[in-house]
Amino acid sequence: MVLDKSSSNVKRKLADQSKGQPAKRKKGSSSDDDDYSGSTFFSEACKRAGLQLKNGSKYNRLAMDQAVFQKNLLKELRGKSGNGVEQFVEGFQEYIEEPKRLHRSLLPTVTSPDCDSARGGFQESVVKILMGVDVIQPPLMTVLLEKLPEFTGEEDCVILEQGQKVNIPHLLLSQFQWLDHVVNSKEVTEKLLEMVSITCEDVQREIISCLPDIVQDSEHTQVAIALRDLMNENQQLTVTVLDAMSNLILTPGLLSEVRDSVLQSLVSVELEDLPVLIKFLLQSVTGVDALQVITELRANLEFDTSTAKKGSGSKKKGSSGVDPTSSEDVESIILETVKSAVRFQRHVGDALIKVLKGYFQSLLSLSEVLLRSPELPVSYFGSALYKQTFLAFDAYHQQEIVGNLVAHIGSGLEGEIDASLDILAYLVNHHLQQMAPFAILVKSVLDYLDNLSVCQIRKLYFMLSALAFKNPQEGGLIQDDLHIVIRKQLSNNNPKYKRMGVIGAVMIVSCIAQSSNTEESTENSCTQEELSDDLYKQVTSLLTLVRSSSSKSPEAFSLFMDELSTIIAQGKLQSKVEDWISENLTLDFQESFVVDIVDGVPDESGNIPLSSQHGLNDESEAEIAINLLPLVVQKHNCRTALTAYTESAVTDPLCLSPSVRLLRMCEERQHGTLEGIDALLGCPVYLTKEDVYEKFEPLSQREKEIIISSLFYCINWFIEMVNGFSIQSDAETKAKVITRLQNITQLQKILLTCLSETPNFKPPLANFDLDEAVSPSVSTGTTGKGETKKKARKGRKTVGKKVDKPTSDSDENSRDSSQLNNTTLNNTQAATQNPEAVEGKDSKAAVSLSAYKPFFRELDISVFTILNTGSIRQSMLDSDMNTKGVTELSLEMAQVNFLMEDLCRKLEHSLLASASKRKTFFKVKAEKKIGFSNLDQLTPFQVATKVVKLLPALCNHLEGASGFFQTLIADNDGMLDGPGSHSPEAQMSAVCFQQLLQALLSIFSWNGFQMVENRDLLKEALGVLVQRIKTSGHSQMSLKDLVKTAIKYISNFANTVPDISTAVALLKVLTTLCEKTEDRQLTKTLVPISEEFLKREWLGHDGQREKGSKFNEHLHIIIKSFIVNSEDPLTAIEPIATKAVQELLETDKNGCSATFPTMSRSSYTVYYRVLFSELIEAAKNIPPVKQSDLLDTWMDRLLRWSVAVRIFHILVNLVKTFDGRGNLGTCIKYGRFFVEVFLRLGMPLLDHMFKSRRQDILGLLKNLQLSTRALHHLCGHSKIMKDLALTNNVPMLKRSLEVFVFRVKAMLTVNKCLEAFWMGNLKNRDLKGEEILSQSSVISEQGGDSDGETLPDEDDLSDVELDNEGSDNNEVEENDITDPEGSYSQAY
Repeated sequence: MVLDKSSSNVKRKLADQSKGQPAKRKKGSSSDDDDYSGSTFFSEACKRAGLQLKNGSKYNRLAMDQAVFQKNLLKELRGKSGNGVEQFVEGFQEYIEEPKRLHRSLLPTVTSPDCDSARGGFQESVVKILMGVDVIQPPLMTVLLEKLPEFTGEEDCVILEQGQKVNIPHLLLSQFQWLDHVVNSKEVTEKLLEMVSITCEDVQREIISCLPDIVQDSEHTQVAIALRDLMNENQQLTVTVLDAMSNLILTPGLLSEVRDSVLQSLVSVELEDLPVLIKFLLQSVTGVDALQVITELRANLEFDTSTAKKGSGSKKKGSSGVDPTSSEDVESIILETVKSAVRFQRHVGDALIKVLKGYFQSLLSLSEVLLRSPELPVSYFGSALYKQTFLAFDAYHQQEIVGNLVAHIGSGLEGEIDASLDILAYLVNHHLQQMAPFAILVKSVLDYLDNLSVCQIRKLYFMLSALAFKNPQEGGLIQDDLHIVIRKQLSNNNPKYKRMGVIGAVMIVSCIAQSSNTEESTENSCTQEELSDDLYKQVTSLLTLVRSSSSKSPEAFSLFMDELSTIIAQGKLQSKVEDWISENLTLDFQESFVVDIVDGVPDESGNIPLSSQHGLNDESEAEIAINLLPLVVQKHNCRTALTAYTESAVTDPLCLSPSVRLLRMCEERQHGTLEGIDALLGCPVYLTKEDVYEKFEPLSQREKEIIISSLFYCINWFIEMVNGFSIQSDAETKAKVITRLQNITQLQKILLTCLSETPNFKPPLANFDLDEAVSPSVSTGTTGKGETKKKARKGRKTVGKKVDKPTSDSDENSRDSSQLNNTTLNNTQAATQNPEAVEGKDSKAAVSLSAYKPFFRELDISVFTILNTGSIRQSMLDSDMNTKGVTELSLEMAQVNFLMEDLCRKLEHSLLASASKRKTFFKVKAEKKIGFSNLDQLTPFQVATKVVKLLPALCNHLEGASGFFQTLIADNDGMLDGPGSHSPEAQMSAVCFQQLLQALLSIFSWNGFQMVENRDLLKEALGVLVQRIKTSGHSQMSLKDLVKTAIKYISNFANTVPDISTAVALLKVLTTLCEKTEDRQLTKTLVPISEEFLKREWLGHDGQREKGSKFNEHLHIIIKSFIVNSEDPLTAIEPIATKAVQELLETDKNGCSATFPTMSRSSYTVYYRVLFSELIEAAKNIPPVKQSDLLDTWMDRLLRWSVAVRIFHILVNLVKTFDGRGNLGTCIKYGRFFVEVFLRLGMPLLDHMFKSRRQDILGLLKNLQLSTRALHHLCGHSKIMKDLALTNNVPMLKRSLEVFVFRVKAMLTVNKCLEAFWMGNLKNRDLKGEEILSQSSVISEQGGDSDGETLPDEDDLSDVELDNEGSDNNEVEENDITDPEGSYSQAY
């Protein structure tokens, strides 16, 4: 049945008809062929009153407004002598006996074109207008309601309107709804209930649904009782009855009875009806009976049982209108119903919590399983479940929850430990009072300290300190134990345990002396407003103990300084404690590391030429210098076991950077500025003279190590200076910061040269919160090829530069593209900083500073605000403004490169992508993430917020890098790879270009943008990009428009990308932006850009065409982007597989395709693999057809499968020309996949269309048969080659080919064409079609085939021979594919 479709269509047609009516009628004509010609009082009265009735072919016409007609009709009825009402009703009854007239009388009436006073072009239906007259309303209602039993749903009772069934009962009952006045509502109610008992089920549903809109409020109880009885008699009407009852006013007793009936029916109800039942139950409960209803609902609601029952039921549409085949959708609707009730009805939520308390063990088990999931969203849900369960249950259950979390920590699984510690830390921070009783239980985690990382130990000690000192009543039990453990660890000479003690002590200090301004102190009322003398003494004694315990260990002392710096920077300490730290721990800095220049150059240089370098202060200010090189020499002179143990950590150069960081933090907290120590920013450093670096190779090993160590220390010193002063606003300080950045990049160049001479050098530590010793990972080029390969297999995965391997036609495809960005950036950086190291002196190691990242200090996130700095005039730096020389100072590409490389690492670490790494719960060591300690103090949202503020600066530099290449292209008359495109400056600009795009990728791919609460931040980030091309109005744009404009902005850089790695980065940014909306049309913008990249000839630094594994990785991404985002992937694949490959075949060995220059013989393997894999994906995405689909749809699907098979045939045959090992493996692997997809998705289509499109299907199968024959030959060829990687896939491929043969046979059998099917043995041949002799001899010894016939040659025999021309007997010869012995494999 069609419910309301006819009504809306009718109104539309009526409007059209009313507009066109005057043109069709002659002026003055009043009659019509379809006019009703009855002679009853009903027809005459209506006509005189202004209504022209029709016979059913056209719509009834009113000559006036319906209200005027009703008045005229009432006059006619009153003016009729005798019983006019009865005569009128009898005439009406006679009129509607004809179904078509009844149908028209229920539809709106047309207003006559001559009437200009009516309310519209169409008005209410005849029936509704007549029922508006009180004197005839009751009898008319009775007549209409008594028509309902006539509609039984049989075919002879169906009325068709333009080929569609019309739901007459629905139209009829709609006339009773929302009447202005009902004369006798009680009689109408009784009549409706009477009709319910004698009509068919479909009509019953219509009546019940209309009841709330027809009956008066006084009749609701009567109706509800009747509906309750009806629901008990016929459960098929349960959903409809409950829908109606939801709109009735029920007494509490009756509502309770109905609810009980519904609860009893939950066990047997159909799954698709459950949402309505549950909605009724939850909406009707009160605070008194909510617990009972929820309890019974929870006991009776079992999805698994209901789903199983549904699966065995009928396939018809359920009474609730929900498709019964979508059980998962029904379950989602049920859960949404429960969620809505909990959200808007507090008593439902309270009752649900009480019910769930009975399922505590189930909740605990569920939380445990979810927490261990490697998928982050699932693990987050498990964490939330743990937290909410802890808060909802009593102390007994809370203890069990805490015990479970402690057990998670003892599992030894990295991800599980992190998740458990995060949960406990959350509970301690936000619900300290509830966690305090379980302090002893949490303390037991100390037994697992050996299995925890430094970051995890910091979390643990923070929790224990909060439990012990922020709640003295409960935590006093573990205070002494905590002190004992920390003292033991501090006195231990093992660096691992000493680190634990330092971290634990600092965490205790931060908890005892916590400032009242921090968030934690406002959430926990037990924090002291002012530190008592006793606690102050306890804090200072603990700090003194740590200082004395670490005074002989530079690593431990440096860690102590860094940990204190962190908590001071966060404002966690009271000023009283900060003053003590400043007075007692920072004064040593000046005595140990700073010297007066007036005292002369220090003489402790170990025979290494020494000079004061990199001074920025004026002569009047240049009073101090950093005594770096003499301290390094002193340290190296004392490298014996005894002296190393007795030396003081205070004067160790290792402590230089941590000490100055602590000094800076204390100065900032105490004075608010750094004016007291600003001389440090520009003070010189005592370093090796610059000419020594030119004569570095002849130096002794000791001298080399001293010089390299001093370079590391100096770079780290400058990094801390940049960290401290980068946020200062005055021009003089900014100029010095930029100069320090220049010093860093210059020293890194020198360092790279020196490291190439000493590849085994182990640098001094710069980050001290390490779990174990760390060493640089360097790939050297001094060993032979065989030795290098052997070491590469046995050694661990290196972090440093990877050396390209030459690729040929037979090479396997390149490594996974997830390693693409870091590798490319590292190698390009090495190339730009020290070309000789990469281009190749055989006697030196090819090193990259990326392998030494752990040995450089961490840049603060605030440093990157320097990217906003423009040019600074040098005259602004002088105190005397009359200085004659005026120069400009700004960030150069080398400094931007240094900053962007570090920013990309930070973003990759902090802002996880949505499809990024999964948590690991295996007992393996996670990838080392060193140098992010300060960054980890911020949440990902805080990092994202700070980085969004940097977007304008990033866009400025991105446009600058693009402008550089745009100018270069213009100077070369449009040539992309003209002179100067591979200069050092161009290479540096290219690296910056890629890093800037990589930063944008990391920002916009952050999974936090998927959350609704971060939507404003996403819009702000997109708005920055939009502002670059649209200066106003972006704040009012929708998210879709913002994304569209941002894509347009990023696409503008496509024409100036200098290399293929940058092109890939740009494509990734565009893809990420497209994913921010559901508009798939935006992805089409990637197609022309990808095509342009494929049609560009990419040249390397040597001017030759690029090739190699990394180039293949990039090319793989571009090809896939071009095909996947095309309107039709099949039409995108075909020209590449035909035209481009043919062009490649016509060239020489070093040539390439004219259409796609990126396709050469070295990159063909990549093209081949991507084309094959995307062909299979396109075949999978061919939509299946339904029986109800039109013939054109079936033909379209058949055509698409024909195209897919044709492309498959082309790709399979190409392996005969390009027979490299990689191509053979691709063909075997993906060939099997295609055959399997065709069997699963294509054959059902052929089964259905075989009779009607016989010749088309035979042609398709014949084409496919040629490909399966070639695959069979490829199987034999693989065995000849004896390549294990290829032969491993042969059995599965052969099985798929056999299944294909038997599947075709099954189709022919169903279509009674079995006599056209012949099966035999197919000879084993190689790729060239030559018979494999060993197989031939085996077959001849067995005496040929089973029928004693000799198999014909390949020209006469195929595994599937199909006649496309349609021979007389329509034979289809199909020969099985056999194993080498000639026997058949069992396919079924």
